[in-house]
Amino acid sequence: MERDDREFAEKLLATFRPEAEGHLSAIAAGLLELEKAISAERHAAVVESVFRETHTLKGAARSVNLTDIEKTCQALESVFSAAKQQKITFSRETFDLLHQCVSVLETFLQGTEPDIKTARRNSRDIILHLNEIAQGTAPAPVQQETAGTKTIPEPLAGEEPVPTAPARAGIQADTIRIPTARLDSLMLKAEEIGDAKRAAAQRSSDIGRICREFVPWKQRWAGVRLRLPALRRSSRPAETQKYKEFNQTEFGKITDFLNYNAEFVQTLESELVRQKTMIGADHQFLMERTDDLIDDMKGLLMMPAGFMLESFPRFVREFSRDKKKDVELVIGGQEILIDRRILDEMKDAFMHMVRNAIDHGIELPATRVGKGKTGAGTITIRFSYREGNTVEIIMEDDGAGIDIKNVGAAAVKAGILSKEELDRSSGDKILPLIFRSGLTTSRIITDTSGRGLGLAIAMEKVDRLGGSMEVHTIPDKGTSFRILLPLTLATFKGLIVSESRQTFVIPLKSVERVMRVTPEKIKTMEGQDVIQVENEPLAFVRLADALGIPYNVPEKEPQATCIVVIVFADKRLGFSVDEIGYAQDVMVKGLGRQLVRVRNVASATVLGTGKVVPVVNTGDLMKSAIRIRSGGAVSRPVTGEERVIKKKTVLVTEDSITSRMLLKNILESAGYRVETAVDGMDAFSKLRSGSFDIVVSDVDMPRMNGFVLTEKIRLDKKFAELPVVLVTALDSQQDRERGIDVGANAYIVKASFDQSNLLEVVQRLIGK
Repeated sequence: MERDDREFAEKLLATFRPEAEGHLSAIAAGLLELEKAISAERHAAVVESVFRETHTLKGAARSVNLTDIEKTCQALESVFSAAKQQKITFSRETFDLLHQCVSVLETFLQGTEPDIKTARRNSRDIILHLNEIAQGTAPAPVQQETAGTKTIPEPLAGEEPVPTAPARAGIQADTIRIPTARLDSLMLKAEEIGDAKRAAAQRSSDIGRICREFVPWKQRWAGVRLRLPALRRSSRPAETQKYKEFNQTEFGKITDFLNYNAEFVQTLESELVRQKTMIGADHQFLMERTDDLIDDMKGLLMMPAGFMLESFPRFVREFSRDKKKDVELVIGGQEILIDRRILDEMKDAFMHMVRNAIDHGIELPATRVGKGKTGAGTITIRFSYREGNTVEIIMEDDGAGIDIKNVGAAAVKAGILSKEELDRSSGDKILPLIFRSGLTTSRIITDTSGRGLGLAIAMEKVDRLGGSMEVHTIPDKGTSFRILLPLTLATFKGLIVSESRQTFVIPLKSVERVMRVTPEKIKTMEGQDVIQVENEPLAFVRLADALGIPYNVPEKEPQATCIVVIVFADKRLGFSVDEIGYAQDVMVKGLGRQLVRVRNVASATVLGTGKVVPVVNTGDLMKSAIRIRSGGAVSRPVTGEERVIKKKTVLVTEDSITSRMLLKNILESAGYRVETAVDGMDAFSKLRSGSFDIVVSDVDMPRMNGFVLTEKIRLDKKFAELPVVLVTALDSQQDRERGIDVGANAYIVKASFDQSNLLEVVQRLIGK
C-alpha cells in the first residue's frame, strides 16, 4: 500500500510540474507588462490575471504538499490582492522583489538541492517584505532616477544571490502540449496506414500462391526434360526408324507439356500484371497517407516562435540592469510556427546575440540622451514567413552600431587579417569578420563578453541548420542581423555526388551550378588550378582533399572533370568530383550523441537503395578547402628540436594561500610554469627581476591591490603589452569598469569561477 501511495505521489508531482511552469511563465510575463506604461484598464486586467495564476499555483502546490511554493505564493497573492483593491501601487523596488520571488519559485520547482536550500533562506526575507508591502507597512521607496540614468537598487539586506533555475520557465524541453483534435487526426491517418498494412499482407499471400504454382510446373518439366535427348536423336535421318516408336508414343507428351506451358505462362503473366496494378495502387495510397502522417507529425513539432523567447524579456531586464542600462525587448511575429528542434538549437545563439547587443550595442542612458536618443534602448526581434518553406528573423537594436575600424584592428590583432589586407579591404568585407571565432572588440574579457565566441556560435548554429545570416550597421543608428532558416529540419533538396567510390549529399541550396570541364579549360594561376566561370577565374579543389579522405585514382583518365560550384556566405568555390548524380528530396537523420559535431558532416540520410550516406556541411567544407588552398593541409616532419616547447610562465598574485595554491595547481596542470606572489608589491618586484608571459591577480590585497598593480604595469613601457587577468570577488559594475580603466585584459568574478573559464582566458591571451 505504501508503494502504491508513493507511485501515486510521483505521478501527481509529474503532472504538477508542467502546470506550475505554465503559471510561473504567465506570472513573469504579467510582471514585465505591468512595468510598462499601459492603460488603467489593462493594468487592472493584468493584476487580476497574475492574482488568479498565483492563487491557482498555490492551490496546486498545496495538493502535492510543496509547502515552500505554497507559502511563497501566499505572500505573492497577498500583494496582488492589495493591488486589486488599489491599496498599494507598484514601485521599481517592488517589481525587483516580485521578480526575485518568481526566481525563488522557479528554483523550488526545478533547482538542485543546494540551490533549493539557498532559495529557502532567501524566501523568508522575501515573504516578510511581500507581507509588509501587502499590509502597507513597508518603508517608502527612495527615488533613485537622476539625469536620465537609473540606479540599480542593492539586494535585500542579508540576502544571498537568488539562484536561477536551470530549465526554462514554461514548457519543459522534453514535454509539449498537444491539442486533442490534432491527435485525433494522427490516429485516423495511422488507422488508414493499418489498411495498407493489411493490403501488404494480402499481396504477400498472393505472391506466395503464385510461387506455389511453380511446384507442379517443375514436376512436369522434369519429366519432359528427360525425354529431350531421345527427341533430338530421333530427328536424325539415320535414327528415324529406330526411334519410330518414340515418335509415336512420346512426342504427344512433349506437345501436351508445351501447350500446358503456354497456358501457364499466359496465366502467370495475367496474375503478375494484376498484382503489379494492385501493388501500384497500394504504393500510391501508402505514399499519400505517409506524407499526410509525416506532415501532421511535423505539425506536432511546430511551435510558435515565442516558445524560444519565453525567458528573454526577463533576461533582458536583469542583464540590462546589471549593465546600468535600460533596454526594452520588442518581439513581433511570435505566433509564426517553426520546427521545435530549430527553436531549441537557436535559443543559445539568440541569447548570445541579445547579450552582445546589450553589452556592446546599446549605450548607457546618459550617452544616449547626449546623442539625442531616448534614454531607453530597444532590441527588436521579428519573425516572418518567406517563400520556399523559409522563415526570416530580423534582430536589430538602436544602439551605437558596429565600429568597422575597431573590427579591422581586432582582426589584425587576432591574426585574421594582415595590415596590408586590412588596407585593401572595404567595410563590406571587414564587417562579416565579426562572425569569426576569437575576434572581439571588447577592451576586457569578463564572464559575459570579450571572448569573441558569441557571434561565432550563432553563425555556427545557423550554418548547421542550413540557414544564412548577414549583418548591417549604421553608426549611432544601430545594427541589424537578418537570419534565414528552414521552417523544418525534416527534408531538403540534396545533390548526390560520388567521390573516391563513396557517395555524398550536398545541400542543393548551396550549389550554384554543376559543370563538366575538359582538360584544356583548366588553367593555373599562382600555382592553383582555376576555371573560367562567367569570364571570371574560379578556384577549385578535389572534394576528397577537402573532406580529408584518400583519393582513388581512376584506372582510365576521364575525358572531363565534374565540378560542383558551391556558394556559402560571401565565398564561392568549385569542388571536383568523380561523378555528379541527381537531385532528390533528402530526409535528415541525426548522427547520434556520439557524433554531435563531425567536421565537414552535417547529418546523414538513407537513399532509396537503403544506403546510408553523409550530408556535407557546406560551411565546414568551404573552411577546409580554403585551408588546403592556403597550404594549411601540407604536413612536414617535425624535428626533435621543434618538439621541445618552452612552457609559458604565469605570475599568480593572491594574498590567500588557499586561493594561491588552487590557481597554481590549475595552471600547472594545464602545462604552464607558475610563480606566485603574496600581494601586488611582491608581484611587481618579481616582474622587474624575472620574465613572465601573463599576470593572474586578485584585486583586494594588502600593501598594493590588483587595480594599482595593473596600473603600475601599464605605466612601465617594459610591461605595457603584458596581459593581466584579474580574478576577484568584487563583481559590481563599478569595479569592472575600474578594471577596464586601469588596463586589465580580463576580469573574472570568483562567484562564477570555474577552472575551464580561467584556462580559456589564459589560453586566449598567451596561447599554450
